[in-house]
Amino acid sequence: MNERVGIHKGQADLGVEVSPSMNSDTNKRQAHPKSKHRRGAVIVLIALLLIPIIGAVALVVDIGSMYVVPAELQPYADAAELA
Repeated sequence: MNERVGIHKGQADLGVEVSPSMNSDTNKRQAHPKSKHRRGAVIVLIALLLIPIIGAVALVVDIGSMYVVPAELQPYADAAELA
């Protein structure tokens, strides 16, 4: 069932065996019959999922600014209160 790895002139026989499933001739990737139809679907999915991703990033930036801006303005409010 297993076949010997080819030994070239000047190489030592290390006794390495390769199963037929690991043979490069039989392990070529076969194209799926519907792969041409699926190629455009990936672009559509990326385009549709990009919209909520950008929305989530915008929401995170807005919420972050809600915490940062009051912290930056607090010293000015304290100075105005003392004046």
